[in-house]
Amino acid sequence: MKKLCAMLLSLALLCALLPAQAGAYRLGDTIADFSVSTPDGETLSLQALLQKYRAVVLNFWFKDCTWCDYEFPYLEEAWQQLSSDVAVLALSPYDDAQTIADYQTSKGLTFPMAMDTAGLSTQFGVGSYPTTIVIDRYGVYCLREEGAQPSAQAFIDLLTPYIRADYSQSVLNGASLPTAQAPSAETLRGALGDELTFYSSDSLTAWPWLVDGDRVYSSNAGAAETDALLYTRVTAQAGDALAFDVRVSCLPVFDRLTISLNGEIVKTFTGETSLQGYAIAFPQAGEYEICFAFAKESAEGAGDDRAELSHIRLLHGQEAADALAANPAYPQTLPGKELVVSLDSSAAREIAFDDPAGYIAAYLPAKHYYILTQDPAPAHVAIGADIDPDAAILYNMDGARAVSAAETDENGFIVSCGLQGESYDQLLVLESLEQQENNAAILYFADTAFVDQVCQGFGASWRYLENGAADSAQESPQEATYTLRFVDADGAPVAGVMVNICSDTFCFAPAVTGTDGVATFTGAPYAYEVHVLHAPTGYQWDDAQTITLPAAGGEVVLSLSRE
Repeated sequence: MKKLCAMLLSLALLCALLPAQAGAYRLGDTIADFSVSTPDGETLSLQALLQKYRAVVLNFWFKDCTWCDYEFPYLEEAWQQLSSDVAVLALSPYDDAQTIADYQTSKGLTFPMAMDTAGLSTQFGVGSYPTTIVIDRYGVYCLREEGAQPSAQAFIDLLTPYIRADYSQSVLNGASLPTAQAPSAETLRGALGDELTFYSSDSLTAWPWLVDGDRVYSSNAGAAETDALLYTRVTAQAGDALAFDVRVSCLPVFDRLTISLNGEIVKTFTGETSLQGYAIAFPQAGEYEICFAFAKESAEGAGDDRAELSHIRLLHGQEAADALAANPAYPQTLPGKELVVSLDSSAAREIAFDDPAGYIAAYLPAKHYYILTQDPAPAHVAIGADIDPDAAILYNMDGARAVSAAETDENGFIVSCGLQGESYDQLLVLESLEQQENNAAILYFADTAFVDQVCQGFGASWRYLENGAADSAQESPQEATYTLRFVDADGAPVAGVMVNICSDTFCFAPAVTGTDGVATFTGAPYAYEVHVLHAPTGYQWDDAQTITLPAAGGEVVLSLSRE
């Protein structure tokens, strides 16, 4: 995901992926002056360009790069619009001056193009083409984009943050800069009450909260990878509470409002909520900096694409206790930060895998596996008392949403698990986007036939579980034994044959025959192929022949010829 989300394919269109260089430059570095000469003899240096322009774009390309051809018309169009503020220099590390001149003329490109005689492609570690580098007005390496841009507007969006008149500090990774002026502390206080003083971050990339009557709202709607930040400080006693009214209307999970105490997130809101009161307890007496942060992961949004706050206040004594007691209650039936997910036994049967090679654990990881007997089937999610249900995440083919969005019963949360025509799916539960390592997952299959295919491909076997124990009456065979007996033309055993057996996806560890000429393998039932890796001196194995073993196992006699 940046977090569970698919990136836009058009932004990753690479013409060629070449071995990356161990580039000396990293984002945030100040770039040393360099100079290159265009085919018509003009010498261009970084320092000279920075004296005239607000940003310098280095575009790395070469003549036979298909995706360079694709994006150059868009770069040309964007440069025509931004040429008073942006210098573009297209550098080829592979083409000579005449080739570059002919290419530039044939394509009708008017921005400067040159040979990379300064070795910049190596210094920036360029390994894919096209690659676009942005150096800001302070000479700082601020942005790297690998792959073709899909439109002129895409280039303009990348460059706009760097040509703003109020650009006063280097911005890495092209963060969208605020488009609204932060209200004064007095204005914020007038909207939210006289009790507390509010202020905005002094970071150039932090978006402000704006005032609308007696409330404030986040201003970063539609701005990808941004945060709208609002701060206040309080001196609290144990038992005090911070109370506020809140409403969010945004894309679930990926856009969210978090509240932090001294840098630690203590509450999250996401998705679509009505205006509600909420209170946060202070764990002990002390000084606290409180941050309200509305974070957006992508430009896409839902609803109003914002968070709203009002009536923020510090409560004491019984008033604080009453506000905390009025918070929404969720069934959090486990201790600490435990997570447990299971399917209803009336709609699914749990299975277990015998996975000697570890492929299922690696490629289909889950804590529990099921075969559906009903589609969709209800799953039960139980969470610990120390997990925020508004921050915890459910994820399957239906998408991502907060755990708190699910229906509840006295034991936890209920989620419908359907396959929608697919052969399998996974229900993943995460503690939060920030704490993804704490998770639980189940994987459920449409039928036994598909599970059999999985096992054949991975060299595994499966069995039903009933109350945690194998159900032998409906158990799939767990393993089979394959005995390979190597003999010579006279039927005498041949020692020292190194051999293994393989499925389509993996091979067993090789075995070497002893004096009895026998090698034995035990594993999941499958029609394995025999591969002789080494024949002892004086013997020869015909590599052209294909020997397939019976899936059920047994003994096979194999003959070697003498040299």
